[in-house]
Amino acid sequence: MNKTKRTLAAFISVVLLFSAINLGMVVNATSSIAIVEFSAEDDFADNRVIVIFDNETSLQCDDITIDVYKNIGCKSIRDISSYTGTQVKTMINNIEQHVLYGENLLPYDGIALGKYNKVVCMELDQNDKENVIEVLKKLQKQDNVLYAIPDYKFSVCGSLDSTDYYAQYQSGMYEMIGLDKVWDYDFSEYYNNNSNSTIRIGVVDSGIDANHEDYQYSNNKCVVNTQLSKNFGDTTSAIQDNHGHGTMCAGIIAAVRNNGIGVSGVCGDQDLNIELVSLKVHENGDGYSSDVWDAIDYARVNGIDILNISLGWCLGTDSEEWYEKYYKESIDQITEDFPGLIVCAAGNMAENEDEANDNDLIHNYPSCWEKSYVIAVGSCESSSRAYYSNYGAECVDIFAPGTGVYSTFPDERCQNATHQLSNCQHEGVGYHSGFGTSFAAPYVAGLAALMLRVDSSLTPEEIKSYFINSADPSTTLAGECVSGGTLNAFNAVMLAVDHTNHNCNITHNYPSHTFTCSDCDYTYSEEHNYVVVREVNNITIVCDFCEFECLHTKTYTSHSSHHTISCNTCNYSVNENHIKTYRPSTLATMHIVLCSACGYSYNEHHVWMSMADMSYQCIKCKKISFEAPETLSIDEEGQLSEIVVALPPINDEENLTE
Repeated sequence: MNKTKRTLAAFISVVLLFSAINLGMVVNATSSIAIVEFSAEDDFADNRVIVIFDNETSLQCDDITIDVYKNIGCKSIRDISSYTGTQVKTMINNIEQHVLYGENLLPYDGIALGKYNKVVCMELDQNDKENVIEVLKKLQKQDNVLYAIPDYKFSVCGSLDSTDYYAQYQSGMYEMIGLDKVWDYDFSEYYNNNSNSTIRIGVVDSGIDANHEDYQYSNNKCVVNTQLSKNFGDTTSAIQDNHGHGTMCAGIIAAVRNNGIGVSGVCGDQDLNIELVSLKVHENGDGYSSDVWDAIDYARVNGIDILNISLGWCLGTDSEEWYEKYYKESIDQITEDFPGLIVCAAGNMAENEDEANDNDLIHNYPSCWEKSYVIAVGSCESSSRAYYSNYGAECVDIFAPGTGVYSTFPDERCQNATHQLSNCQHEGVGYHSGFGTSFAAPYVAGLAALMLRVDSSLTPEEIKSYFINSADPSTTLAGECVSGGTLNAFNAVMLAVDHTNHNCNITHNYPSHTFTCSDCDYTYSEEHNYVVVREVNNITIVCDFCEFECLHTKTYTSHSSHHTISCNTCNYSVNENHIKTYRPSTLATMHIVLCSACGYSYNEHHVWMSMADMSYQCIKCKKISFEAPETLSIDEEGQLSEIVVALPPINDEENLTE
């Protein structure tokens, strides 16, 4: 057995080396960065810290015990990566069995193991922010600790202000984003082909009132998966909501449609096989980031396809760039490669227009988490940003309606007259209206589920790009989000539809093309994406999607190693290597290199190769000489070989490439 353990240890060491080389894994970030000193003015827990251990320590799969950390006043330790950790333990046990019985190992196991970092939340015995800062300093100095960060406090991003009763009040909003067209369109062909598996949407929030009347299908099945729902931290049952925020977000996503009561959820049709999973992280509108990371880890392991996170936290407003970098690197290690889409509210940081927060400057997390599977949603009113909504040309992706949104609300809170929250409007027992980016994000989460039902093979990156590319452009939102516009529900879902067998037409104009599918009443316009197509020495500039040709005058700008092809009308330009031809020169030792496209030329020394008849031939221009070059290159067998003597280009800026 000792031999087996040594073999396993050796294997894991190889795994670590392989992963560090191939994945760019950080071995010990604290070794190359100064100790990060936090500010007590930041809004974080006064008695907890988050610690991320290095890969080697994490793979030992030992529990991190209090005894080791008594000297820093550690009171308790909670593993917030335990769900992934369980998978890792199983994987290592399987590897040990392979070693015992001499079976071959799969290389993919090594890659997965090399990306795992154990993350824990340590509770301290003092309630003092200054003590937290000192503990973090000590932890950062430990060799096996990658990062040690505060447990930031979050707040929700919303104020609790069809044939279904309350849907009549939102028909204008549905029409504005094209949601009515989504509901009217017959997607049954695609739903039937992709309805075998259940699509799960996790609502990371205050819980969901699973007993609400508008969550019950006619077949007595509940929209909420009560078995998979889970609470985190010090919260109570996940299928109870003592605050209301989570139930409101859940109702926007999937309240049952066409049941004659309440509101209409974006994907609330019974035949879609879509269910909600409550991931409860707070009780009263505030909580801590450690519980959010714990919920994401749980979702990753339990096959939850989409997460809606309508809450957020900020670092200190005066955070230095290096501290932001440290924090971003640390949270990247907490949850590596989440397999689904995470939809985040951009946040509400404004009481008036002048105080709205630019998320590019003051990062709101997790919406500013730089992952390809994270989409950040701001709130709009018509085609303009809502006054309270955060924005950001890089950190916010799209805007969706978030003002005057009607949704479900916990029955018990209404019946007990405990529904009076700030900026909340009671609309009847079990229903409220409100505003905030919290209620804009669920529209995107619900539509993402519809996209997956249309095409289950879509990746999170593809879904995100569909939202961005299909947005309705707005001059007032240009520069305030990545898409520069507002959510277009119908066009976003239609991008997921396979139009191959439909009656489709493409009309060309400048500077865009329009794709029209008469079978499904779908129209989509976008700017041409020009590329250069070369046939012999002739070139055309065409759109790589619709093949529309730009017929404007092309101009060349020559450089030493390439030329630039540009069109002043369509503003397209591309660099292209010279297309070289060789011409005789009056100089015996040189030939002329001429670009057949742009006409750029220069002299270049011959590159001689010895021939069998004792002559010499230039391998480029093919000139033959029976006179030996002045300098010869002799190989090991005493035979003549290539002599490369290159004359620098006229403008010695770059090396020529063949």
